[in-house]
Amino acid sequence: MACRRYIPTLVKNKNFSPLTRFSDEIVSISRRNLHTHNSNIRAELFRLPRRIILIRHGESLGNVDDTSYASIPDWKIPLTRRGERQAAHAGEDLHKLIQGERLFTYCSPYKRTLETWEIMKDSLQEKNDVTLVGTRQEPRIAEQQFGNFQNPKKVRTAKAERRTYGRFFFRFPNGEAGLDVYNRASSFLATLSRDLQWLEANSVPMEDLNILIVTHGLTLRLLLMRYFQLTVEEFEHSYNSQNAKLVIMDRVTREDKSEFFRLDDASTEALNLKGEVSSEKPVYWRGEATERFQ
Repeated sequence: MACRRYIPTLVKNKNFSPLTRFSDEIVSISRRNLHTHNSNIRAELFRLPRRIILIRHGESLGNVDDTSYASIPDWKIPLTRRGERQAAHAGEDLHKLIQGERLFTYCSPYKRTLETWEIMKDSLQEKNDVTLVGTRQEPRIAEQQFGNFQNPKKVRTAKAERRTYGRFFFRFPNGEAGLDVYNRASSFLATLSRDLQWLEANSVPMEDLNILIVTHGLTLRLLLMRYFQLTVEEFEHSYNSQNAKLVIMDRVTREDKSEFFRLDDASTEALNLKGEVSSEKPVYWRGEATERFQ
């Protein structure tokens, strides 16, 4: 599809690094020029979409029977009947939120996420007042890898060890650590940034565009961690989203017309994140860092 095309960087400036960040400041510039160029950078790059909405798949067979992983590949685990109903309700909630607007969807290629999106899409198409700009299967937002066919007893033992060791750095035997999923999320967000630039350059208005990301519990949290530059400690204290519940990042516009994203209050509370979660401040000001570039 057309959105796969990458476009060159829209801004050329000797102070720009070739590495870009997906959120509002987006670029790394020299310390001396951080404050003077900050608002101009955002305006010159591109507008942000109205919302980014993340959702974990509906309840799956693996959520209620972990022995299913011993005989069914993880990526082929289906939704349960309850999960299908949850996805239908999520489609109704999404319609209420974005009625009359545009939607582009990225979906993990796992069966349970694809089924969740298909049910949600059917609900939207019944209403016929949401413009579906496009859909893409995206392997980088797939579930954390736990190995191939899984021995339930060994996986339970590993998950108990993970609770003590920490979810971010613990590596499953023959599988991934949270850090590996974080790196996948970083790569995906860079692609999303380029896709948004391409869409805007090809006359898809950002004013009413929504991005939907249909993914998995841990992957969803790591996407937020990467986007909002959360610390490992903040991640470790966060919770997975409930099945088929919308996690909403709203665009906020400042008086100078520059923009940033803010995680809404309901999502912040549900994920057990503390305080306001937004990309309003540069990454250098987050956490306990005290140095301010002059």
